[in-house]
Amino acid sequence: MVDDWLTTGTSRAEAFGNIKRISKVLEIAGLTMGLEKEEVGQRMVWLGILVDTKKMMVSMDATQARGFSVQLQQYLDIIQRGGDVDEGTVRHVCGKLNWYSEVVQSGRVHDRMWWAYHRHGHELVNRQALIDDTKWWIELTSRWGQDDVQGNEYPILSASELRERPELMYIVQSDASGVDGFGSLRVH
Repeated sequence: MVDDWLTTGTSRAEAFGNIKRISKVLEIAGLTMGLEKEEVGQRMVWLGILVDTKKMMVSMDATQARGFSVQLQQYLDIIQRGGDVDEGTVRHVCGKLNWYSEVVQSGRVHDRMWWAYHRHGHELVNRQALIDDTKWWIELTSRWGQDDVQGNEYPILSASELRERPELMYIVQSDASGVDGFGSLRVH
């Protein structure tokens, strides 16, 4: 199944050409495109993230962030009462948190318990960690849901920018493995 996909172009015409080529490949594979979802622009929301190619920034869409925050609060209430969220909803939350974690650097630390919940369900041993991670996401998505939020924009960096300004890159190497969790970490 192909749900959402994104392509870019240096002009509107190039973007439309890319859409046609990708759609053709998918149609040849037997998939159909929902033309009503087709969007072209320099500022658009994709999977809850506002991509602004004029400012070369991405940010979280306030409306979708508010909605997701409300949903998380409902799931948190169920979990805190000792109940369980259904498997389809857990998969949805994992997918959304995974996507947000692509943009939010510290997100990976706080989505792992939802993935553990997906794997273990009601047998999850550390429910308190799931509760704590969910509270962290609720607080963050609530802030994103405010219209005047600060610090909500993240730069879109091109390869040429990184080549010109290597100080923007951090390369992390680690051999922190094994049962004891000890190892070394070097940042370049």
